[in-house]
Formats: sequence, C-alpha cells, structure tokens
Amino acid sequence: MVVGGGAKILGNIIVGKNCRIGAGSVVLRNVPDDSTVFGVPGHIIFRQGKRVVITDPKQINDPYPKRSASVATEVHKLRERVKKLEGLEEKGEPPSEPLQRIMDDLDYQI
Repeated sequence: MVVGGGAKILGNIIVGKNCRIGAGSVVLRNVPDDSTVFGVPGHIIFRQGKRVVITDPKQINDPYPKRSASVATEVHKLRERVKKLEGLEEKGEPPSEPLQRIMDDLDYQI
C-alpha cells in the first residue's frame, strides 16, 4: 500500500492489498484490493489496472454541497423570521445597522 503525502484515512477504514491513495485524498470508505483512490472525498479511479469511470453523479458521495445548501436554506429562513419579528416586513424598512452587519457576516461565511 502507498499513501500519498497529506492523504487522510478517516474512520474505521480497511484499505486492501496493493492499493494506492493519492496525495491529499480523503478516504471515507473501505478500499478493495488493487485499487487507486484519488480526490476529496476519495473515489476509486483504477481497479485491478482498469480505469473506473463514474457516469452517475449519484455515485459521488460528497456531503458538503448538501450541507452547504442546508445551511443556506436555514439562514434564509432565519432572515425572514427576524424581519417578521422586527416588523420590517410590513414597514418595508431595511434592518437596523447591527442586524444588517450580522446578516452580512452570515452571508460571507456561507
């Protein structure tokens, strides 16, 4: 087994015999024998010397876009709730300066 520099193998992961993990890759699942893993999260790109082509995007299990979308949705809901609680929705007024700074900061972080 060869593990490239900076690669991370997270959790109770079994890496099979004669495997290679690319530098900087993050392995989140077990790796079968004779495989090459690359990417974040790690995907098998070679198995038994043959190129593995992922044609179905559902096979790429990257949890971060889903989480980011979930956080953005929650921030939107919270913004609307704050506007409603402060009565800004009915008045058509912009939020107070401190509240606007907080909301801008949230947008920046997302």
